[in-house]
Amino acid sequence: MVKMSFWLSYWGLATDPFSEEPLHYNTANFEKLLVRYAPIEEIDEILAKLYQEKERLLRRRYYIIGLRGMGKTTILNYVIRKILDEPSRRILPIYVNNVHVKDPGDPIDPAKDSEKLRLNFCLRTIEALFDTILHIFREYTSEYSSIEKARGKYYELKGKILIDQSTAEALLKEYLNKLRKDFDLFLLLYDELDKIDDYDIVLKFLRSSQGLLETLSQYGCVLFICGVPDFSKMLHSSEYSGVSGHEIWIRPWSMRDAKTLVKCRLDYALFTNKFPFEDKVMEAICSKAEGRPRLIQSQARDALIWGAYSRVRRIDEKFLSSFMWKDDSILRFRSDIQGLKELQEGVNLLKKVYDPDRDDPSIYFLMMKIFEVGRIFGLSTDLREKYGIDMETSQFERLVYLLKDFGVINERQTSGKRYYVLNYKLQNLFSYVKNVLKESLEYLPRAIKVELGEVRESKVEFNLRNEITKILITNPDHRYRRSDLVKEIMKNPDAKIRALEHYKVASEKELKSKLMAAAATVMRTLQKEGVVIQVAQGNRTSYQFSEALEEISWAKNLPLDEDVLQNYQSAIKTLKEGNLSGSIPLLRLAVENALRHLAKVYQIELPDKAKFDTIAPINEKIYQARVYDQGLKTMIDAFNVEVGPICHGAVKLEDAERAKNLLERTQMIIRKLYIIKKERTKMLTG
Repeated sequence: MVKMSFWLSYWGLATDPFSEEPLHYNTANFEKLLVRYAPIEEIDEILAKLYQEKERLLRRRYYIIGLRGMGKTTILNYVIRKILDEPSRRILPIYVNNVHVKDPGDPIDPAKDSEKLRLNFCLRTIEALFDTILHIFREYTSEYSSIEKARGKYYELKGKILIDQSTAEALLKEYLNKLRKDFDLFLLLYDELDKIDDYDIVLKFLRSSQGLLETLSQYGCVLFICGVPDFSKMLHSSEYSGVSGHEIWIRPWSMRDAKTLVKCRLDYALFTNKFPFEDKVMEAICSKAEGRPRLIQSQARDALIWGAYSRVRRIDEKFLSSFMWKDDSILRFRSDIQGLKELQEGVNLLKKVYDPDRDDPSIYFLMMKIFEVGRIFGLSTDLREKYGIDMETSQFERLVYLLKDFGVINERQTSGKRYYVLNYKLQNLFSYVKNVLKESLEYLPRAIKVELGEVRESKVEFNLRNEITKILITNPDHRYRRSDLVKEIMKNPDAKIRALEHYKVASEKELKSKLMAAAATVMRTLQKEGVVIQVAQGNRTSYQFSEALEEISWAKNLPLDEDVLQNYQSAIKTLKEGNLSGSIPLLRLAVENALRHLAKVYQIELPDKAKFDTIAPINEKIYQARVYDQGLKTMIDAFNVEVGPICHGAVKLEDAERAKNLLERTQMIIRKLYIIKKERTKMLTG
């Protein structure tokens, strides 16, 4: 089946083994996922020396040098992990990755001004120190409450005035001094400084901060700073010799390291078969990724995905060459995309709907298939065979909805029949790849993400409805609270940047607030349209894409409680498996639980749950409280009488029509009960 995550089941993987995100210090199985290559061994040696000779090494700076995507962030997370594993060492790691980020309303960009960068260095270090103590190391400090109060005063001060350099330095020294009785060393770990385009700004900041750095060393601080190779060249010049330090180089990974990385990732996903990549293929992947571990994982993932769709069991050179673009095609693509507006429009549209590292490939598969056949009608059995789409109808409808919502496909009609065609922008882009470059469409999303990373894009607008719909449809079996949806959007760097521009805010806190408010309106609209269904989980409300809920459209706009929904879905699944009798107790339980939830809203005391025959007394109690009329009571009693013998096993249900009738009656009863419950809840909450 070409269904969500088809490639995982094809290769026998329990989960997606690859990630474009760096290893985080609190990742489960961190040690199993870590490849112990030369820089890791060097870090071990440095930390061991710091434990033994901290006084001698205090003034030393460490530069972790490597290209983007080489694993510098993972190295810093490894440092944190090592320290967390040995809290008795009295070392506090402080991870800072936003020194270059401008505060809202501040007219000066620290990425363009070395003095502002120096001020930000202090402020961001203070803020990271608070977060580290309050969220990670709270059990290891006696100053927790003091730091918590200091944090409140700091943000209060920051909200009132623009803190100057001398105040920032004084505050930083004050907070470090508070923690000296609990920690002997502070490792200041600075990431993302290589995001500043002008590296000279960073080095000017370091040179002008010699006095500050010397002072920090007296408080037990050791600096680790991530940088690109150009950092090293400049550090070795006479102009910047005063800020030089020990360099830890992350070189491009070898084929052997790349193979170890991919193998440990597959092992993590419980892969038990023979390693699927030939050595020549691993060499090609490593070369294409320029030895960068992040890209090695992405290329390996792509090969497994499209290998699964092509039904190959071994990724060999022949398959890889049919899938991966040649270098001269990449160069031409980069050149043409800058000069041809229609290609750039297609690229922007594709980027909006599909990210090869984050989204399920069935989304892109369907786009390719529509391009291949010109237009696609519904998916009856014969049309599935004609198009070569072995896809479940419900999945096809979910993907069509997503692609329509993003403007990727357009709906047309002929002789009263609906069909779908690809947006002309994507048709132009796909035709260019197939007919001009003569390359595979499968590699196009990767080429866009990696090879066009430095090409300036035209502005892509932010549409919250599109972003939420994409999250829901890509993960149709998952339930999301509103805050979960906002978190997913914030995790997507492209979406977050577009949202910041759209809402005209500068801070993430403000953006989350704006998104939460706007998401409430979007979810109400999607619920009214039947796109999502609301699920009550205790006092919390979550949402799920309605097509993922079997036969649940009858519950549109009704916040079913989670247990009722699960009972009903389980009954549907049991019916589809042909076990008619086995589905009836589940339908009965769905009705009983719906009655119990209604009684709870009206504060009606009910008998304890028993194995059988609990519907009748519950129904009577609620009716006596005048919650509903005689008609609904009679309907529930009749349902209970009919299903009782089946639930007890006295009667075996073999009539599919009768089962369908009981299913429809269950829907009608539950719907009526939840309409009453919804109105009562609305009245109680004003």
